[in-house]
Amino acid sequence: MSKKTAAIVLIVLVLVGSVVTFYGLNLLFSDVANMLMSKITVDVISSLPGFIFTLDFILASIYVIRYVRTPKYKKRMTLTYLIILGVFSLLGIASCILSGTLVYPSLLSPYPFKGYMVISLVAHTLILFFSIGGYYNAYKWMKDDEEKRKITFKYVLYTISLSLLTCFAFYRLGADLLGPAFIQWRTLYLTWPFYVAMLLPIAILTHTALYSFGVYRKSPKGGIIHASIVLGLSIALSLTIVLIGMNNTQFISAISPVLPLERLASLPIDTIVYVVLMIGFGTFEFVYSIRYYLKHRDIK
Repeated sequence: MSKKTAAIVLIVLVLVGSVVTFYGLNLLFSDVANMLMSKITVDVISSLPGFIFTLDFILASIYVIRYVRTPKYKKRMTLTYLIILGVFSLLGIASCILSGTLVYPSLLSPYPFKGYMVISLVAHTLILFFSIGGYYNAYKWMKDDEEKRKITFKYVLYTISLSLLTCFAFYRLGADLLGPAFIQWRTLYLTWPFYVAMLLPIAILTHTALYSFGVYRKSPKGGIIHASIVLGLSIALSLTIVLIGMNNTQFISAISPVLPLERLASLPIDTIVYVVLMIGFGTFEFVYSIRYYLKHRDIK
């Protein structure tokens, strides 16, 4: 897979995955809220088939970025990611079957929309076949890796953090893409900083991807500029959102459709997570950019 092909695939994964993630997570959080109110319910199982699709897109996006960034490990990485994809598919199939037996009368029930269970079952089954066939072909035909990668605690921690950031970025981008369906236009003068801020997580993920694709290799200052803008906007918009939210309840009401954790806990959890993630990852990317610049500034 060339870098050009990988870039096209990644863009499609991000755009489609963001919409799927926004819908899938909202569906899950809605069922979790009902479960907390009812104390005991199995309805949450029915949201798992959709939620697992979000995991598929996150997994695929991280794979493409890492495939381009570290091609010397591509065979082992491909096999590992296909195994994980297969496990996700099995969980998706199981959740579909359980939903059709424990939650709804059958797989043909029109909830949460008509055809949801059938579409999910077919899609997860096809993805399972793809993962099995892909594993067989990758194992048989791909060249062995140049070297074996050592899996360190730092690498595992970074992978988990990157996965959480990707999920967060997809959800926020999906909210912006689907925003016209729920944005209160009469309060947009208040909420526009929030909707701009929702684009910053994907901007950080883009920063990581651009390094993987070697865009900043010949112009490392570009990475510093990118990281500086994102970090500066993260701090400025975070302060703006907190200050407006503390002094205007109408602002909180207007943006509540994209704050599922806050609706569940009645606490500003989403805001806290956003500030911590954005400033934390923003600072990390900024420091990485400087170190990258110092290492590659003489490359022409």
